[in-house]
Amino acid sequence: MEGSIASKTTFVNASGRNLRRLLYGKPLAERAKVAAILTTEQWHVTRLLPAQAARLCQVHPGYVTQKLNGRRTRRTVTDREVDRVVAEIGYERIMQSLDRATRPTAVAAE
Repeated sequence: MEGSIASKTTFVNASGRNLRRLLYGKPLAERAKVAAILTTEQWHVTRLLPAQAARLCQVHPGYVTQKLNGRRTRRTVTDREVDRVVAEIGYERIMQSLDRATRPTAVAAE
């Protein structure tokens, strides 16, 4: 795949890295030609780079990297946020819920 952007009649499997090298510095018309070839399924792109996949899915590249590295994306909830939710729901309902959650369960007879 390296080299020219000429349309081929045979199927070509290209990695995201090869595609990036092929398109780097090319004028708009040539890049549009490659996009047209990709849509006609003459080329199959495999192993997209994280930045390419992020652009395709319209997410920040950092999120893709976090998912690749297996890191959690959730942040910890602050005390201020907990206080706001408790005030919204009401202290009595929160206490009733805590009572239900901490109620001792009956132990099965052995």
